[in-house]
Amino acid sequence: MENIQEINEYLRSGAEKDITAKRNNPILWVAIGILGILVVVAALSSHMHDSAQTALLFLGVAGAAVGATAAIVSRKGHHFVHTATGKTLKAAKRYIPNADKETLRQALANGDLGRLGEMRPVVTSNTLLKTFTTDDGSLSALQLFEYSGYDLQPVAPVRVVRNAEAMPVLAFLKQGA
Repeated sequence: MENIQEINEYLRSGAEKDITAKRNNPILWVAIGILGILVVVAALSSHMHDSAQTALLFLGVAGAAVGATAAIVSRKGHHFVHTATGKTLKAAKRYIPNADKETLRQALANGDLGRLGEMRPVVTSNTLLKTFTTDDGSLSALQLFEYSGYDLQPVAPVRVVRNAEAMPVLAFLKQGA
């Protein structure tokens, strides 16, 4: 099987000039962590009943731990933005019937995404379509994957479509599974 770049790597690489990878901002989680620390300090410096102080200490430590952990984790993540509009691309996954895999692979290669309207997502299969799409359907990036054993392998290059070409993708995603 040829070596095909995975959709997240492709979008992060900057190959598409109108899609920007942005790091997630941990400021909300940092604020929750600081609030937790302030609750701990308040609990330690107050003269209240032991059970109330213990509950407040527990709440403060939990808030500080959640805030710190989430800030670290969120900082490692990325999201993608359509540079021209500032709209965030939302990730979605849809399983495709295995019988439709070749049809979809050819449709992606030829740019004939209207064929998506003929397909219905299923609950599970070995074939997966990953997409990143704006809410208004003005831009979509999609890639077809297949499970090989326990590994998910791309079987088609990333296809990025804009405006009217992207509308069938949005309609397909609204079908759900």
